[in-house]
Amino acid sequence: MGAASPEAPIAPTAAAPMPALLVSAWVGYKLHFIQADGRVVDPEGAQGSTSEGQSYAMLRAVWMDDGATFDSAWGWTLNNLGDPAHGRIGWHWGRASDGGWRLLSTDSAADADQDMALALLFAAHRWSPAYRIPAMALLATLWAEDVTTVAGHRYMSAANWAPGAAGGPVLNPSYFAPYAYRVFAAEDRSHPWSELVASSYQALEACTDAPLEGIAGRLPPNWCALNRDTGAAQAAQGFVRPNDYGYDAFRVMWRVALDAQWNHDPRAVEYLRSHSFLLEQWQHVDRLAAEYTHSGASRNAEDDPTVYAGAIGAFSVADPAAALAVAGKLKSTAATNASGDTLFGRPTNYYEQNWVWFGLALAWGALPDLAS
Repeated sequence: MGAASPEAPIAPTAAAPMPALLVSAWVGYKLHFIQADGRVVDPEGAQGSTSEGQSYAMLRAVWMDDGATFDSAWGWTLNNLGDPAHGRIGWHWGRASDGGWRLLSTDSAADADQDMALALLFAAHRWSPAYRIPAMALLATLWAEDVTTVAGHRYMSAANWAPGAAGGPVLNPSYFAPYAYRVFAAEDRSHPWSELVASSYQALEACTDAPLEGIAGRLPPNWCALNRDTGAAQAAQGFVRPNDYGYDAFRVMWRVALDAQWNHDPRAVEYLRSHSFLLEQWQHVDRLAAEYTHSGASRNAEDDPTVYAGAIGAFSVADPAAALAVAGKLKSTAATNASGDTLFGRPTNYYEQNWVWFGLALAWGALPDLAS
């Protein structure tokens, strides 16, 4: 029997070689999106930078065992997104109205901060325990500002402003990272991170299944809120189409699938098996819309590679063969030049470059838990 393909759905291991396409895509991403000083540039976002972009670079760098890029991305983040007055990472840096380049928002984004903390803890295990110091500081700020208590249960809210939002604490279901909370619980004994594993699954089920503004639920929404008295899921206020399954919500499936892959949590497995709308769509028409309403009506029929990372997660438990078929679709969007670096799909879309990479890496078992 021949050697197993590196694209087979194997269990992730830190010792496994990174598939060649993911290596060349990382080379291409660094060349086109990461400056020498570590700033991740969003060409379609007025050349600005976000904590999200910096966190993706850090996660990819530590999985790629690329310490130099990791250090430059984290260093730029501290020097430019760090907000000394509040002790948090601001989410948006760019060109201000006066023409100067600076931090434009000191508000946090919980997904980016969680991803950075996880990347730092991975770096502590992979390279040096010194990375644990900033990870602990970031976790302390996350717990103090973003974790909220509703009806006796703690939840990860969307940002520092989200616990006190009008209409109830605001959640972004695609920010829930139960696999990361397990790592945080093992590293940071001063906060009960393990409570967020259970509350994330509870809130995810509630936000997915609850009728939001009278629309029955089949898919997780981009945004959700909790009733402060009862903890019931309800529509978030102040967003454009918050109930849709769109460019935020598709990440839910990837994050749940990663917890299933690393930890075999039965709640992750059950969520992916029981919420089968995307798989049914794929089986019926061999493609997915970029965005759907909460009940599953097509909102944006574009065939966008970005969101297929979510489909790989959604299919990973119920139909692994379909997940690999989607991975093949994403692989076909790759273009490698004579220099050997690769970009996916639309070459100026930094978000697409990241999520196609994350989706393929999930399908190919290339995302190990480096803290285990």
